[in-house]
Amino acid sequence: MRAESPPEERRIRPGWQAGFGPVDRSGEDKVFHENWEASPFTMIRAAALAGAYGNADQFRHANERIDPRAYLTHGYYARWQGGIKNLFVEAGLLDSLENGSRYFSE
Repeated sequence: MRAESPPEERRIRPGWQAGFGPVDRSGEDKVFHENWEASPFTMIRAAALAGAYGNADQFRHANERIDPRAYLTHGYYARWQGGIKNLFVEAGLLDSLENGSRYFSE
């Protein structure tokens, strides 16, 4: 039997919740739907090289800790940006999320 996750974790994991409707699979043939989406893809590689995280689990956890509204409303790579911000601050590569806003577009 699967252990019940804490309520604060469930609220930001839509895969564990009902009511979000069907998944829109249009455009699945493209890796990046907009040009800016390549930036977070590149940044996560740079973050790993800079020592901001050590494995995929740390990156996934950083993505899950972004603002819950952003997690539910932003797309895949926009959530990556939020996770990368978290990793950079925690690794001491940025002073704060506010200071990092000049490096990350929303």
